[in-house]
Amino acid sequence: VEIADKRIDEQLVYENPASTTIVDFKSALDYLLYYDLTINLSTTSPTVVEVGTTMSDVIFTWSYNKQIVSQTFNNVVLSPTMKVYMVEEPFTSQKTFTLTAQDERKAFSKSITFYFRHGRYWGVSSLKSLNSEAVMSLSKELSTSRGKTFTVNANTGEYIYYCYPVSWGSATFSVGGFVGGFELVDTINFTNSLNVTTQYYVYRSTNMSLGNTTVTVS
Repeated sequence: VEIADKRIDEQLVYENPASTTIVDFKSALDYLLYYDLTINLSTTSPTVVEVGTTMSDVIFTWSYNKQIVSQTFNNVVLSPTMKVYMVEEPFTSQKTFTLTAQDERKAFSKSITFYFRHGRYWGVSSLKSLNSEAVMSLSKELSTSRGKTFTVNANTGEYIYYCYPVSWGSATFSVGGFVGGFELVDTINFTNSLNVTTQYYVYRSTNMSLGNTTVTVS
């Protein structure tokens, strides 16, 4: 069985007064069958880190769903075949990196932002007040706000603590649906493990030995 030739004769004239680029049947089909470029951009480095972290030698990799004609990474012109880029220059504050690629018709972009955040701390201690070292012994997560619900087990002689940056504002506590039960016992110059000092509120439960307790902070 003879298979018909499926090639498109580019010499067949196709006139379209609305476009100077559609000049034959192939370009007309390319226009009709066009689909957007998809960019898959990733990095092996964490994108949320603690304030005081120095990011360097950050490697980015990417792929496309079709061929491109040009590309830039943070305005640096790259070869269209390049799919890996390393940022060697160190940075210590929020920074966004953008990959822009051009296909046969238009440009598309994809970005990754690195965030530098303070920690909020919670847990139990028999101490009546906490210094930086004691705060760092508590549970920690990086965040941008004071709001959180957590559960701890305050054994005999232990208080429940919650600590976070002063810039996040004053907190309201509730336990078992009842508001209260905590007090602001100190405002300290807290120095984290990366030697960054920030003013922190130190809240402590009014009572000790509360056992298994769920606390909601707002």
